[in-house]
Amino acid sequence: MEAKKMGKYTRYDFTISIVMNDGKGSNSYSCKLPYKLSTIHEDNLCITGREISISGSRKKNLNVDEVFNSHNSEVHNQIIKSLCYYFLLNKKVVKINSVEVVDFKGKRKKFNSRQINQASENNISISNLSSLSLNCVHVVFENSERGRSYYRALTHLIGAACESNINDSFEKTWKAFNTLYKTITGKHKDHDCHVDLRAKILERPDLFPLSVNYCNTLSEDQIRDRIRWVAMIQNDYKDEGQAKNFKCFVKRYSDYRIMNIMKKTLSVREVFLKNKGFYDEVEQHIESNILAGTINDPEIVTLLCIKYMYFTRNKSMHGEHFDSGFRLLIDNLQQKNTEWLKDLLTLLIIDMFNSHSSF
Repeated sequence: MEAKKMGKYTRYDFTISIVMNDGKGSNSYSCKLPYKLSTIHEDNLCITGREISISGSRKKNLNVDEVFNSHNSEVHNQIIKSLCYYFLLNKKVVKINSVEVVDFKGKRKKFNSRQINQASENNISISNLSSLSLNCVHVVFENSERGRSYYRALTHLIGAACESNINDSFEKTWKAFNTLYKTITGKHKDHDCHVDLRAKILERPDLFPLSVNYCNTLSEDQIRDRIRWVAMIQNDYKDEGQAKNFKCFVKRYSDYRIMNIMKKTLSVREVFLKNKGFYDEVEQHIESNILAGTINDPEIVTLLCIKYMYFTRNKSMHGEHFDSGFRLLIDNLQQKNTEWLKDLLTLLIIDMFNSHSSF
């Protein structure tokens, strides 16, 4: 290790070596890692088999203790980004055997497996993320707010795969989604983000192929069986004063599968619609699209991933149901439905990663 003169400044080298418990011995990968505190200098990432090596330099000699204890440590972020990439490269989350940091003076800080907060105590397959383009995942290395947003989202997405409790897994998946839709839309309020993202999905379904193609395979019964449709309507349109909003909600959709569900449950808000003079208009819209057999797969994506999942996530987040851990059957219907929703949302998040350069 040495201190290097860079113009009038001195740069102090450091290295980080991470040894993993599992992974393909044939894997080899290297790239540059920009970081927040510099627009000129970059760190170096090298993955060789089961070893991750990160090297770089700083204006001050690296405080090896701060790397692990400081909330704002950029070196710590480089480690986490590199680990995430390693997991995706190997299609599994594996334990870390050791992490060692060495500063330019040769001072070492080493942690063994038992001292490390492992992403998972067991090796876990993340083959469900195999459709993530590794080239597109490079966005997490960018020295930009967009890069940091995708980086945060990726940690939640991988963390979701490590959760044994499906509700906790769904919550982490939603956090990844929440982070990305705010970045992609540039909005701050959830409602504004949802409106803008919905428009993007409907306008450019080609940017969301995994989620759109999956929704193409769904039947009306498959959709209805997986969601609490009436509960959502009763929650979102509680009284007669929201009859107009309900009318607008119905008319935002045209897909015959959604229209059939609307038709079979319209009685839930029939009185409100009739009292406000909207019933005939709504009924005609529904019938005409059913008759036409309108197919609009992107609408299914927006309905399930934005409208419905926001409803069900909030119900859980606000403590409006008893804790799922008290359900007596392990393989219960709520768990199956939540897992189905999470898997669909994961497809949409992968689409958002793979198409990030278009937003």
